[in-house]
Amino acid sequence: MVAKNENLSFDATVGQVLRSLFPHGTNGLGIDRVDLPAGPATVFGAAAYLLERSGAYHHILPPIDGAAAAGNRVLAVRVEDRAFCEELGREWLAAILDAQTKTTHDVRSKVIGVRAKIDEFWKELYQHVDAPLHIEPDQPLPDWCLPAYKLLVIADEAARDFGYGRADGQIDPFEALVRDDYSMFYRDETAWHLSASAPTSFAPMLNPKLARVLPKSRTPAVGCTTRTLSHNLALVPPQGIVNFTWYRERVPFPGDREPLNLLLVPFPYRISGRSFRSAGVARHADPKKNGWGWFDVEQTWLRPAGLGATADDNSAAEAFAAFVLALIAETEKDVGRVHGVVFPELALDARTHRAIMRALKESQDSPSDEAGRAPRPPIDFLVCGVSENPVADQDLRGNFVAVTTFSLGDQRELRAATYSRAKHHRWQLNSAQITSYGLAASLDPNVTWWEANAVDTREIGLTVFRAGAIFATMICEDLARSEPCHEPLRAVGPNLVFVLLMDGPQLQHRWPARYATTLADDPGSSVLTLTSLGLIERANASGRYPPSRDVAIWKDDSGQTVQISCPRDAQAVVISLSGTTAEEFTLDGRSNDDTQAWRYRGHQNIKVATDPSAPWSPFLR
Repeated sequence: MVAKNENLSFDATVGQVLRSLFPHGTNGLGIDRVDLPAGPATVFGAAAYLLERSGAYHHILPPIDGAAAAGNRVLAVRVEDRAFCEELGREWLAAILDAQTKTTHDVRSKVIGVRAKIDEFWKELYQHVDAPLHIEPDQPLPDWCLPAYKLLVIADEAARDFGYGRADGQIDPFEALVRDDYSMFYRDETAWHLSASAPTSFAPMLNPKLARVLPKSRTPAVGCTTRTLSHNLALVPPQGIVNFTWYRERVPFPGDREPLNLLLVPFPYRISGRSFRSAGVARHADPKKNGWGWFDVEQTWLRPAGLGATADDNSAAEAFAAFVLALIAETEKDVGRVHGVVFPELALDARTHRAIMRALKESQDSPSDEAGRAPRPPIDFLVCGVSENPVADQDLRGNFVAVTTFSLGDQRELRAATYSRAKHHRWQLNSAQITSYGLAASLDPNVTWWEANAVDTREIGLTVFRAGAIFATMICEDLARSEPCHEPLRAVGPNLVFVLLMDGPQLQHRWPARYATTLADDPGSSVLTLTSLGLIERANASGRYPPSRDVAIWKDDSGQTVQISCPRDAQAVVISLSGTTAEEFTLDGRSNDDTQAWRYRGHQNIKVATDPSAPWSPFLR
């Protein structure tokens, strides 16, 4: 075998790939140790990487009665082999879970016995270390493909519910499996959760410069890719291309099967043409050709006229936070508990975001039961587009999405954890958009304007919002452009995707609905786009299009499409969703019948008091 840092070439062998995947050995005990890795995620990562890089995955044929395998380039899976691997994976998970609560000799023997069975396939794979990874077009599939496939199935089945909390009080596979996988090199009893609270990979011994592993939710119903081979784990690109973080509270999720009520606030309701301004123009040397320039968006809507001459930025933010609490209270009168609040792209700044957080905490401190303690947080999560990074040491300007999850501590205190990431693409404002939105007085239509914000390392945050479901967020062009985050996002398969926009009306024939369809088809995510009313109203005022107040659109894997309108006498819309159990099948025919597919069940308009005495009334004018 080769040195651990050798770059992989086109003619690499299986052994060279494995040595590169495990630069410190399979369990961190030296490069010459090739023991079966401690946890299922690491086993999965190695097997999936071999099958994907070689292209062997697309030769896998599920067992079908009466169907014969065609030729020698088909990895025909036998029913008994697949069943054996599935059962072995379930035994491995059961043994790991038992080992967390029991220390008897029988339990230790069970773990050792299960690992010994799996180790037979691992040793079989290592018998082919000198075999080439690349599969020649005119040659049969190499012998290493079958043990690699079996290891993938075993590990995938052993990772059921991996990454998710349990609402039923049973042992959490997340804790058990992470503790098992990290136990070889994290000695502190509490260190595992510090390292796994927002990890970039759940396979710690895999070289992150080659491959990483994350939990997954949806398995695509179409296509022939490595992401269609697994139900519970996903192989994602190496570190640096797209950085993933996984956010999950350690406490159980109460009311896991209750509806999900989302308050959509299409703020700002008005956008002045002065909000768009030039940040510099480069004129073309040829006067007949257009130049290009940078534009800034000034959030004039966050300090509207009417707040009073003595009002400062802090009092404006507090007034808006009071408005948000009023919207939540009004919504609760109709649908009960509000689980999530969503704002569009660039709706807020860091100051206003912090004011909303303070207001939510103060509302939590108010007695709400006989013991004077609130049994649940005021909301479960807040998703909003912000112009500054609210979690940075300094308020860095740009275009960000901030996701905050709320939970209660041991003393019923409100805990909030915020994740923020920058937009992946700059918005280009062309002549047609400038005309449609009535911005020609501020920006020259003969110039191609680009959003003046830095494009940082690509990141995707994945947030567990129910025991079996995750959501991801995208910002405008992140959805529309063909970019590196799309494939790994499909591999993970979020149940729900929020797309924050500063755009025109959300109609079935426009670009957000078209691009949302791609995620609804593969991997089967439900997609919710949300824009503010500001640019919609400017487009309406131009008279060029039929007037509309459709602020959101819903797409899901069933083919359902819903346009969601916010009428003139309302300030928000609450939509109710429900998690429906769906059955999914992998490329090799394995079934999983506990997937959550989220479905739209209806929406209602929300209106709060608009009299001049309300502190938030200037924001509504």
